[in-house]
Formats: sequence, structure tokens, C-alpha cells
Amino acid sequence: MSHINTANLVIPEDISSSWQNNINLIAEIMSIPTALIVDTQKDKARAVKSNKNAWSSYNISKSRAKNKDLCCWIEDEHIMLAEQDKLTPGSDTFLSHESWSDSCQGLLIKWPNGNVFGTICIWGKDVYSPKFCYQELISSFRNSIELQLSILYQKEKLKNTNIELRNKVVARNHDMDMVNGYLEQEIKKRQRAEEIIDYLRWHDIRTGFLNRHALEKEVTKLAKKAQNNTQFDAVIHINFINGLLIQEQTDSITWKQLLIQFDRKIKNKGNDKIITSLPTSADLVLVVSDLKDQSDLDDLCKHIVQSSQSTFVIDRKSFHLNAYIGVCTTKDTLCPNSLLKFASKVALSSKDSGQNYRYYSQDLAIFSSDTQEMESYLLKAIRDNDLLLHFQPKVCTKTGAWIGAEALLRWRHPTMGDISSETLINIAEKNGLIFEIGRFVLTEAVKKGTKWVEWNSEFKIAINVSVVQLNSLEFVQELEHLLITHQLSAKNIELEITESGIVIDDIVMEKSLKRLRNLGVTLSLDDFGTGYSSYDYLKKFPFNALKIDKSFIEKIDECRKDQEIVRSIIGIARAFNMKVTAEGIENKKHEEFIVSEGCEYGQGYLYSKPIPSNEFEYYLYRQVILQEH
Repeated sequence: MSHINTANLVIPEDISSSWQNNINLIAEIMSIPTALIVDTQKDKARAVKSNKNAWSSYNISKSRAKNKDLCCWIEDEHIMLAEQDKLTPGSDTFLSHESWSDSCQGLLIKWPNGNVFGTICIWGKDVYSPKFCYQELISSFRNSIELQLSILYQKEKLKNTNIELRNKVVARNHDMDMVNGYLEQEIKKRQRAEEIIDYLRWHDIRTGFLNRHALEKEVTKLAKKAQNNTQFDAVIHINFINGLLIQEQTDSITWKQLLIQFDRKIKNKGNDKIITSLPTSADLVLVVSDLKDQSDLDDLCKHIVQSSQSTFVIDRKSFHLNAYIGVCTTKDTLCPNSLLKFASKVALSSKDSGQNYRYYSQDLAIFSSDTQEMESYLLKAIRDNDLLLHFQPKVCTKTGAWIGAEALLRWRHPTMGDISSETLINIAEKNGLIFEIGRFVLTEAVKKGTKWVEWNSEFKIAINVSVVQLNSLEFVQELEHLLITHQLSAKNIELEITESGIVIDDIVMEKSLKRLRNLGVTLSLDDFGTGYSSYDYLKKFPFNALKIDKSFIEKIDECRKDQEIVRSIIGIARAFNMKVTAEGIENKKHEEFIVSEGCEYGQGYLYSKPIPSNEFEYYLYRQVILQEH
């Protein structure tokens, strides 16, 4: 509680009026000239009220310079009485004096807290000793004044209490505001922390892609929505063959930055209905909603392939992605687990077939389920010599002569019929049979070439070689041993390496290619233009021939862009002093175009499809005989 300075309290008008009336009454009853109420709280005592009777002898408005100019005042809480300029100590009781003439009497007035307010003084000449009733009258008046001062004091005390309470409320409200502000901040921090925890629960922290759990949840929502949707949705599984290798050569941070760049390229055409997920470290899964028709999905898959074949730069280093894509749609199944599983299996089959992307089909599902059984059959076929080679001629576009042949591996599956070379090689690479198959192809091709070069010394046998074989230090030695054993010159061997299978910066492969080039073997970059770093390969590796991929030839008679691409590839080959072969020549228009552009060699169904070795040998021999005559 704050201290109350009673000296500063103002006497209200109604109290002041009652004091005046009482002073007047006392003076009249006692028939004295002067009755005063004196305030002694300040430095100088002052009369605040004096009687106003007709015989009043005191002028309250007159300035009092000294305390003794009053009839009584307070010193150290004692009443000081004035008698003929002489000070007489008194007390707080009604006083008498031997000489009543020109004398002063008074009573102390106090505040409730004990502070002295002042005195009630009476002063007169030739006045008889005051009666007892007069004493009671003045004492009652004093009590009345003290009661009024008590009320005034209590009001001030209440006022101060209210002010203090109000200040405390304001302070408490301020404190509460601060506490509420702090709590609000803490709540927001906690909500943000919970949001982050919830985000991390469903997302990969470095890429922001959905994780496996979120992917399953999203595909479940997609399947439910598709039940009542006229449009259809798709799950696209993207497998990166060189994903783990890039992570081993760099780190996971660089790999994920690479995936972020790849995702941006996919979505740079406003594909806002694509949700990206990273279920494993080397795979992306895209959830695509509201596809209007099959052409939308075809365009998207082609765009993804083109994006994967781009060059990505991170910390001034160039990277490339080798992606195979599997697609399953809500037209195929509405089961969320099946959508994911089928897309994943189709991606693997796309990799095995050498296709950039592939759609789910029931036949493909049966094929995938029989893969393990087929691998067992393949192992048995290798050991039982059930594999065989077909040959497709390479033709001089100017003369029509068969100047070489591409050896293509074939296997007649007991239940699934003929299996292509690409499928066999991809299966063999996965289960470790590639070296046995590669050895078989090299041996059989060299044997056939030994005989055919007798008819044409410049005849070349082209053999597809797996990157896995090239990464083996024994491959060059094995080929050199075969050539010596069968007495075939290295110039009659052409090794075709598919550019989509090349992993850039593979030092072992680069050394193998240089050793083969030094051996005298022709090195051909197969499917040129479909990979992601065609020109880099021409500079980095010692190729001396290239093959234009058939995808650029098949529509060359109607697609101007393909014409320009083929024209550019032929120009590049000339600049590098390389031989160039065009695949997929199926009609005369194809042939006329490549001849007009200066392409030396062609290969395709216009000349011959791949045929068994005995048939090939028959037609080759007939051609030699006809040329001699």
C-alpha cells in the first residue's frame, strides 16, 4: 500500500462549509471574539476557518508571517498558546489559564493515521472560565472534524488502493499479454516442429519427394478416385541403371541433387499433375493423374526419356542418367499394390528388352513371372549348345554388295519361342551368364568370318559386345587368342557398343577400347543419337565407325526433323573421319535419302532380315559368283 500524504489532501466544500457553521456556532454560544480551525501541516501554520460573527476580531485573509501571530499552533505535536506575545506549552486537552484575559485555548485535531492536522482554538478577553458544556461542545466539534477527516482519509486510501489495483491489473494484463505472446510463439514453434516431423514422416528430407509410405498412400487415393473417373491415371516407375554407380563415385547428396534437376526437367512443361516419389535410392516413381488419352501418356514418357538423356551439371561436373521406364495405368488394375508392383516389373522388362519405356500388359506379366524359369532354361541351353547365331547383311549403298554381317544371338525357348539377342544379353548380364554367352558369340562369329573372308578379304563380322564384357580385363586377351587360333585378321572384326550402355568415366572400359583399337578391331558406336552423351563419346573413346539408330530412319520419308538429324549425324561422321551405317532401311525411299546424303552402308529389311548362318552363306556365295561373272 502506498503512503498517503495527508498534507496534500484537499478539504471538500461540503466539509469546509460544515466547519464554518460550527465555528460560528461555538463563537456565538461562548460569546468569544475569535474561534479558529488552524492547519499546522505545512511549514507555517494557517487558519483555515474563523468565526464570522458580528464581533469577530480575526481576519482569516490576512497573511500570517509568524506562527505566534495565531492564537495557537503545533510544535512537536504540542499546542503552543499565545498570551501577550508569550509562548506557553500546552497539551491536546482543553486548557485553562490563570489569566483568562487575552488568553487562547485549543484542542489537537488528528488524521486516522495519527498525523496532526491542526487545532481548534478559541480566543477572547474578559471571558469567564469556560463551562463544562463548552468543553464538551468543542470536544464534540473536534470529534466531528476527525470523523470527517477519517472519511476523507479512507476515500483517499480507497482511491489509492483502486489505483494500485488498476496498476496491478494493467501490469498483470501486460504480463499476461507477454505470457500469451510467448505461449503463442511456443505453440507456433511446436506446430512448426510437428509439421516438420509430419513432413519428414512422408518425404525424403533432401529432395522433398514422397517416400515409400507416402507413395503407397497416394496410389491408394489414386485408385479410389479412378473408380468414378472418366479419365485415367498412371504409375510410372523409372529405374536408373547407373544410379548406384554414380552414388559410389560421388555421394548421396550429389545423386539427389541430380534427381532434383531431372524432376525439374520432367515438369518444365507445366506437368502439375505429377507427384514424384523416391521409394529407393536408385528409383523414382511418378504418380500421374487425370490423363485424357493414351497420346498424353505417350508424350509424357517420351519427354521423360528425353529429359533423362540430357546433361546434368553439379559442381562443374557433368552427369548423365541411364533410365528405363515401366508404366501401369488404372485401366490395367485398380489395386494400389498391383499398380506399383506391375510398374516396377515393367521397368525391369524394359531394361531387359533395351526399350526406353514399356507399358504393362498381361503377356508381359506372364513373361515376368517366368523369368526365373527362363534363366534356368538359358543356363541349360548354353551348356547343351542350343544357342545359335543369325546374321543380317551390311550392304554398300552404292553397289548393293554385302560387305559385312551383324551376328545376332538367337535362342529358341522351349515354350516361348525365339528370344531376341537384346533380351538374352540383358538376362545374362543380371545372372552372370554374360561371359559364357559372349564367349559363344565371339567363337561362332570368328569361325564363320574365317570362311567368308576367303570370298571377300574386306568382309567384316559385326558383333554386339556388352559393357560388362568390356569391363573385363580378360576380354581383349580372349578375342586376340580366338583370332590367332582361327587365323582371322582383326580388321575383319567390328565390335558394336550400344551408347546407352556406356557409363561415362569408366577407366577400365576406356583402356579396353584403346587396346582393341590398337589390336586393329573396328569399334562402332551403335544406336548413335539415342543416348545422352553421343558427342562426348566420340571425343573420349576411340571409335572409328557409328550406326544411325533405326528410330531416326523409320519416319525419315515424312519427318523433316528426322531428316535433319540423320543429315547431321552423317556430317559428324565425316568430320571425325568415321564410317557410318544406317539401320532400319525398309524401303527405297529410305535408301534414296541416305544415298543422297552420302551414307556408305545400310542395314535393314529392304536387303534382308536376320537369317540363319547357312542361308546367309548361300546368298553371300551367290552374290560372289554373280559378281565374278
